[in-house]
Parts: sequence; C-alpha cells; structure tokens
Amino acid sequence: GTDENFYKHYRFRGDNQVEFKEGQPALDIWDVTIGSEVYNKLKYKIGDKIIIAHGVTKGTSFQLHEDKPFRVVGILKPTGTPIDRSLYISLYGMEALHIDEEKTLSSKATHGITKEDIRLGPITSFFLRTKNRIQILNLQRYINTYKEEPLLAILPGVTLAQLWQGLSQIDKVLRIISLMVFFIGLAAMVSTLLAGLNERRREMAILRALGSGPKQIIYLFIFESFLLTSLSVLIGISMNLVVFNILSQWLELNFGFYVTSTLFSVKEGMYLLIILGAGTSIGFIPAYQASRLALKDGLTVKT
Repeated sequence: GTDENFYKHYRFRGDNQVEFKEGQPALDIWDVTIGSEVYNKLKYKIGDKIIIAHGVTKGTSFQLHEDKPFRVVGILKPTGTPIDRSLYISLYGMEALHIDEEKTLSSKATHGITKEDIRLGPITSFFLRTKNRIQILNLQRYINTYKEEPLLAILPGVTLAQLWQGLSQIDKVLRIISLMVFFIGLAAMVSTLLAGLNERRREMAILRALGSGPKQIIYLFIFESFLLTSLSVLIGISMNLVVFNILSQWLELNFGFYVTSTLFSVKEGMYLLIILGAGTSIGFIPAYQASRLALKDGLTVKT
C-alpha cells in the first residue's frame, strides 16, 4: 500500500526513477499497479481483475480476498529490483481490503464505498531521503532515540554492507579458487613451453650457430612468455567487456545483478600487472633450459 509519492520520488540504483511500461499509478481504491516480473509470469493486462493474497493464517494457506478484486491500471518497466516482483495498491485500497464486511458493509456494497468512507490507519513504514547525505547518521540517531514514538530508522546501504560482511567467507573461497586457477595457468604455460622446447632444438642450434648467445636465447623465451601473457590478459579483458555488455541487461532484469560500466578498478589493475609480471617471469624456466642446449645437439641429424 502506497500513494502517488512513491512513483514521483522513489529512486533506485542512484537516481533512476520508477517508470511505467503502460498505464498509470494505482490511486483509486480498487486499482493495482504490477511489477514487470509479475506481468511477464502471470500475463496480466490493463483492465484485468486480480485477487490479492497475502499473509499466512494457519499452516501454509494464504489469506485470499476473493470478494474484493482489484483492477490492473499500470505496468511498471523492469528495474532489476524487488519492485519487479511487487504489486502496489493505494493506501485507501489497503484499508478497504481489510474492511470487516459482516460488521460494516455487505458484500454487495463493498465496491460502492468511496475514499470519504475510509479512515486511513497509521503508516507502518516509509522511505525517507535527505538532501544532505552528511546528515543521514544524525537523522538516524534522532529517529531511533525519539521518545514520543517507538521508531526505527534503517540505512539500506549499511544493512547490505553488514549482509555482505556476513557472506565474506564465500568471497574468500572465490578468491582461493581464482588463485588456484592462476597457478594452474602458469603451470600449464611452463609445461607447454618445455614440451615445445624439444621440438625447437634445431631452431635453438641454428640461432646459436648464427651467433646468438645464451642471453639472447633467454631474452627470446622471456619475450615469448610476455607476449603469451599479454595476449591472455587482453583476451580476458575483451571477453569480460563483451560478455558483460551483452548480458548486463539480462543479468540485471533476471537476477538483479547490476554491472557497472567501469572497465576495472585500481585493485583489479594491480592484479593484472601481477599476472603479467608472473607470466613473464615464468619464461625464465624454459629459457634457462634452452640456453644450456649444446650446439651439436640440435644440428645432429637423427636417423
């Protein structure tokens, strides 16, 4: 239950405003506005009558208000937030929904009531946004210590931060898995270079015969390792950009996973430099092995 201020002033993910795919806000008593996921799954259209169910009574049954159908007047655009899975009615509709018909109105007269016949009860919760973010903590403390009324102010950002802190173990596990993938990739690159070294004996011998010293051979393998690592990093960044640009809207609408447009953070940039440095340094292993190959070993014709 809400009013027109929700559609005017509510913001999500920065300064994005709730928008309508079609229809208008639910302002009349028996109007209802539905989120995009509700629309996609249940295929409601403007003008359809729906029965609202809510709350748990006994066991797993829900409280159905079959005698008080609402009419769909608006469908919201996708937001990738819980808004997509919600239905919104007016505060008057919320009060009319719980009218005790046996004591007040007959079932036949229920839909004949007007807003003047309804007395709005107390507001149980509301969103509040300050113009100055610096004053948010002071406002929260003022509300929580208000003596005239037992109130509770919650900062969604702080609450979500506490939630992620509780899930930090999952983040550590993912970091460990990433570290294992990193070392496995380095080991695979070393194995590939060493395996190919036996096939390149003649190449190394020819380079030595042309005057290349051990240092030049080492530099050659290190440069190859640098090229392989750089190419891998570039492919990884490109795939990250392409995949997330293609799937970002789908991830946001279906899973609420919001992908920022930032290429990578400073911390991620440092990780890329570490990967590049480690991948280049790993070339010393096959380079040292190649520099020790004897000249006659590569030039000898094997029969």
